[in-house]
Amino acid sequence: MPSLPGQLLLRTVLAAPLLLAPAAASAQEDLTACRQGLQASERGEAEQAVALFSRCLEQGQLQLEATVKTLINRGFAYFDLRQPERAIEDFSTVVKLTPEDPLAYNLRGVAQFHRGNYDAAIADFDAVLARDPSFLPAYNNRGNAYLLKREMEKAIADFDVAIAQNPRYANAYNNRGNAYRALGDYDRAFADYIQALEIDPDFAEAWRNLGIAKFFAEDFTDAVAALDQVLKGPDAERAIDPALWRALAQLRLGEDPKLGLEQALAGRDLAAWPGPLAAYLLGEIDEAALLQASADGDAARQGEKRIGVHFVLGEEALAQDDRAAARRHFEAALATGA
Repeated sequence: MPSLPGQLLLRTVLAAPLLLAPAAASAQEDLTACRQGLQASERGEAEQAVALFSRCLEQGQLQLEATVKTLINRGFAYFDLRQPERAIEDFSTVVKLTPEDPLAYNLRGVAQFHRGNYDAAIADFDAVLARDPSFLPAYNNRGNAYLLKREMEKAIADFDVAIAQNPRYANAYNNRGNAYRALGDYDRAFADYIQALEIDPDFAEAWRNLGIAKFFAEDFTDAVAALDQVLKGPDAERAIDPALWRALAQLRLGEDPKLGLEQALAGRDLAAWPGPLAAYLLGEIDEAALLQASADGDAARQGEKRIGVHFVLGEEALAQDDRAAARRHFEAALATGA
């Protein structure tokens, strides 16, 4: 579990082409580095893309349109590098350059969201909708921010608007399902996840979220079935998290989860979090080593990791019918305050 048990997987929509090609250069502009940056982005070379976009901005004598597109593209590259704070800087510059463009505020709002600045993200999504009330991704994005602030009524209201305006908006159904799940309203959560999957049968996040909702509703058989859809789908390369949930569901069914974990994570390096949780369930490390692994690395994530540790240990204790130990671990998870 990389976050809270029942971690909410959210699709936050940028609502812009991932790569914005600059228009034909004016006589004063040199867009060579910009185009090379686009090519680097397409190859997945984010660091090189940032360097090239920066060179273009510094040397290209760009007109407004090319400047805005290059800043946006560099912001996307910073996202790929998991540097949302740098993306915020670029998108803030775009806001200053194009203050009436709702896209600019949406981009910065998404970056603020991923930085964990939910109030700032909401303010940006408000600015989007003040300029264009039909900008559906902003309702979805603002709903996600309210969700993580645990303002569920506001979150659901935003997802309702998005769905009312586009009844095939799979992301909004998935995210509204997350809100209902957080409220413990599993029947409505199931209905939303299933609706998202009817629209997009390959929607891995909705399968995962459905599996987690089934887990917390103690329907462990259906939890395993839903999580299997993730593990055999196109997103299987990112399988550690759903494989962990599947293993815990198997534990609660009285089954040995090791074979399934081994198959799902074959050849995977389990050193990086949440890999140590899987290593523990596979019997490769003991509880002391697991606790040590949760204390390593980024201090800001240690509380989050410790929640995962105590949740797994608590579920293991429940599977062994040791309710006293399970209670201790769940209370320890809550005591982290993360």
